[in-house]
Amino acid sequence: MNNYSVLIRTLGTAGDKYLSTLKAIASQTIKPQKVYVVLPYGYNPPKETLGIETYIYVQKGMVAQRAFAFDIIEPVEWVMLLDDDVSFAPDFVERGLEALNANGGDVLCTGTEGGKEKSVIKKKVINLLGTIALTRRVSSRKSDFQIRISHGGGYIVNKNVKRDEVYPTQSGMGFCSICRLGAVKAIHFEEDLWLEKYGYAWPDDQVFFYKMHLMGYKVMILPKLNTKHLDAGAGATPAQDEYARRVKNYRLTGRNGTMFWYLYVYKYVKGWEKAMSVIAIVHRVSINTIIYMIKGIARAQWRCVFAYPTGVREAVSDLQEMKGKTKD
Repeated sequence: MNNYSVLIRTLGTAGDKYLSTLKAIASQTIKPQKVYVVLPYGYNPPKETLGIETYIYVQKGMVAQRAFAFDIIEPVEWVMLLDDDVSFAPDFVERGLEALNANGGDVLCTGTEGGKEKSVIKKKVINLLGTIALTRRVSSRKSDFQIRISHGGGYIVNKNVKRDEVYPTQSGMGFCSICRLGAVKAIHFEEDLWLEKYGYAWPDDQVFFYKMHLMGYKVMILPKLNTKHLDAGAGATPAQDEYARRVKNYRLTGRNGTMFWYLYVYKYVKGWEKAMSVIAIVHRVSINTIIYMIKGIARAQWRCVFAYPTGVREAVSDLQEMKGKTKD
């Protein structure tokens, strides 16, 4: 069956980029059963419209605007999850559903678009400390996955892939995916609101897809199934605000990354892999601490210097708090 609905996560402010998303939806060779626009409480609907949308209001947040919508929409086999700044070909859904049905898949997510290159600072630090060999020994093994979660909670991308073949994956980019509704409801994504406790939800996509993988759902990537991310969040930022944003991102990269590792990597391995996982996270935290310190010093942004390890300490505190609530 190819019946599906679309869920768009938005604040209603993406303008022409949102209009491009609507046009892409309208152009599909297989039309959706419903188009849901998921907005935070108190926000106005976008001016741009197809005239067929159903508006859903939930708690604000990257996680909340996914998680709380799944129980509201009408039953359907598939859901297409979109951000408000994505463009794709008219046969995107048709080819996506074809790949899912042919391979017994439950989720088809967008790949890494080639992935981000490491910064010059990061490359130099990694090479200086000789960490590449250690990372490979601790975290790498032969795998068919296009993206695999490592022992330290990061991810490893297999770049030796053929664009016209379907690959299993453990993570992907969340701005455009096609998922079985039963799968996204089963992972109870609302349990992961800890991700956006401080307003920066990374790595929400990684949590979302990896939880489905852990539960036995088949998550896949088809590299040739292209999307274009228009990035409505991009734009000029005043220097003072950019500095504050950078401090927050460094801190919450430490916090959220460490919490993801504990909740979804460390707790799911046993025996020698548990020990290797501890080695991997110590290695990762140590290297990232050095990298972010160097970045902060290089920019003379002193609040950035200890932002990452501060986030790691927050992770430990928040995990202890979560354990306490579980016991209660």
